[in-house]
Amino acid sequence: MSERGFRDRLPIYLLAAAGLALAGMYGAVGGWPFPQLVAQARTSYEIGQTVLGSRRPELFAREYDGEGLVAHDPARSAGGLTLVTGTFREGQAVRLLDAEGRIVHQWEVDFFEHFPDAREFVRDKRYPASHANYYLQGVHPFADGSVMLNYSHLAAIKLDVCSQPVWRVRAPLHHSISQNADGSFWVPSHRELDATPEAWIHPPHTRQGLEARTRDTHRYHDTVVRVSPEGEILAEVSVLEAVIKGGPEHEYFDSMARNPTDLTHLNDAVEVTPALAAKIDGVEAGDLLVSLRDYHTLAIIDPEDNALRWYKTGPWLRQHDPDITPEGNITLFNNRTRYLGQSQLMEYDPATDAARVLYPRAPEDRFYSWIMGTQQALPNGNFLLTESAAGRVIEVTRAGEVVWDYRMPYDDADAAMITEAIRLPTDFYDTEIPQCPR
Repeated sequence: MSERGFRDRLPIYLLAAAGLALAGMYGAVGGWPFPQLVAQARTSYEIGQTVLGSRRPELFAREYDGEGLVAHDPARSAGGLTLVTGTFREGQAVRLLDAEGRIVHQWEVDFFEHFPDAREFVRDKRYPASHANYYLQGVHPFADGSVMLNYSHLAAIKLDVCSQPVWRVRAPLHHSISQNADGSFWVPSHRELDATPEAWIHPPHTRQGLEARTRDTHRYHDTVVRVSPEGEILAEVSVLEAVIKGGPEHEYFDSMARNPTDLTHLNDAVEVTPALAAKIDGVEAGDLLVSLRDYHTLAIIDPEDNALRWYKTGPWLRQHDPDITPEGNITLFNNRTRYLGQSQLMEYDPATDAARVLYPRAPEDRFYSWIMGTQQALPNGNFLLTESAAGRVIEVTRAGEVVWDYRMPYDDADAAMITEAIRLPTDFYDTEIPQCPR
């Protein structure tokens, strides 16, 4: 760490050290509050990091050499434009790349400029201290050159082709944005802990105890909201209510013990299609397929009554981005953990309960993202994979060959964080390439 970096962080270290020293003194004399004081010291460190704006927690060490498009096989690639969202050395942005990996348009983002009233709806302990303390997660493109995106766990916005706001959603939307046939969207969100019934807080935890643990206690109660094409919230479905009332008990117990302030970690919600509904008894088209990362579970919820209609735990681990195939199967990004060696693209058939790995096909094709990660089926049978934490996007064939490989470092030490990449056909936009009139 540089001398300047140490000086920047010194107040944080002193704050955390003071909390830990106090906890240690109490523990040494047998004082009962030792665990609580340790939790408070942890909270002091987290708040210090946020207030001083000294870290980008979404960045990880570089895994790959090279920058930009390092491999391309035009004959076997699906072609088209690629929309990438994330944290780059120049800052947060949504970028449109051509087939050669060149930036042909960019939407500029600034949470403080887009939400000057954020203090009215973002609680103080979660209000970002600087541009280093928020990130983008979830994007949806429109043919007129506008985009909808989430300022993760803070708010959502639709920007026109010139990066000017069209509408805003003042709610903590995050992760994926899934458009429905009527033009509305299902997007993960949260309810505050103080809006959660006491009966849904499992002993020995209490509302006050959870609030004291971390600034992220709003993640305890996951919901899905339906957003209209005009940016209005039309409905909200409580995922927490569904899993508590309908099982799964083992997953709930394990997650409560492991990470009670981020109980389910909802990261995607998409409407069930007739093809998928036909494969699962009791499920109907229009129900919600959700991905619960910390349960390692896919589940289907009836959005009308919050009832849990179906769930399946594993063989995936910390999964993201389930999509429904035309045949009614489910493809997903299986994150797994580093000790298992690699992430996977998987396909699951709920009718036969069979799961298979589509990629990688060989040990040398290892790829890995312990958080986030997306997958997209392409018209020619290939898949586009976002290796988020590694700052990499690849297009792979069914035979497991990489035919498009885009890499973006943040600096010499860390990779950029690409939260999502979406491949678009070359004729997707009303004009050939979105351009802001000057």
